[in-house]
Amino acid sequence: MWVGVDLMSVSELDRLRGRHWFERYVYAQAELAAAAGMADRRRREFLVGRFAAKEAVLKALRVGLFQGVSPCDIVVTRFTQTRI
Repeated sequence: MWVGVDLMSVSELDRLRGRHWFERYVYAQAELAAAAGMADRRRREFLVGRFAAKEAVLKALRVGLFQGVSPCDIVVTRFTQTRI
């Protein structure tokens, strides 16, 4: 079993978001739609968390950011458990 861990600062995300291809390559449409309805600070936190999670998945898969699996194909969702 492989485990991936990743950290990212919000300022690093701000730098990357300045690249025209970044959001389209990294985020699924559902993630961008969810972020669109958030206030700026929360949107940045949401997107940086999703990016770090996607990089952790890529590390666990033992592939790099540009090596066969597009981050936009990895969708990070919120899991909620319902008590019975």
